[in-house]
Amino acid sequence: DEYWAVVEHHHTLSPDRMVKHLTKASNLNPYVGEPHILKAQVHMQEGQYGEAAESAKVGLKILYEWATNWDKRMPFKAWVAWGRCILFQASLEEWPASWGGMESLGAVDPSQRFRALNKSARSITED
Repeated sequence: DEYWAVVEHHHTLSPDRMVKHLTKASNLNPYVGEPHILKAQVHMQEGQYGEAAESAKVGLKILYEWATNWDKRMPFKAWVAWGRCILFQASLEEWPASWGGMESLGAVDPSQRFRALNKSARSITED
């Protein structure tokens, strides 16, 4: 299955390959929002903020319309929060490149942002 190929093998797939798998998954099942949210995350990691925002919007729209999630690894509220977080960060055109930065994520509205995104020098890929 296209979606689970990305979930299970994301460490070995290129970003382009992940996007292709997720696009095919969303085309095969247009009523599932999670492939769009994961695709938005891949776009964010690649600095493709416009594409990330569009994917996040589509994924959130589907999640809101169905009011349930298909991928049960996280609860519905978590999928919505992650999609909103990605959409917010895409609007700021910034994404962390470190573990410290990942810990700074969580805001979905400018009023919730009490500090700038942590962009420490320690790269995520160093571990």
